Amino acid sequence: MIRCSIVLEYRDERSALSVYRSVQPDNEGYVEGKVEGNRVIFEISGENPMTISHTVNDLLACVKAAESSLN
Repeated sequence: MIRCSIVLEYRDERSALSVYRSVQPDNEGYVEGKVEGNRVIFEISGENPMTISHTVNDLLACVKAAESSLN
């Protein structure tokens, strides 16, 4: 099993929660996530590097879209 963690920091907890809530429905079953203060932490696991890579790419595309709504 391969594991990957992504930690994203925002200016405040409200922004972190907004991004987290925006992407969470797409992640069910693939990515575990949580908010700690102004940080969003995602944990990804998979059987091979390609699976992890695809999941990370999809997650970051969703995060980018959610972040654009913050500004």
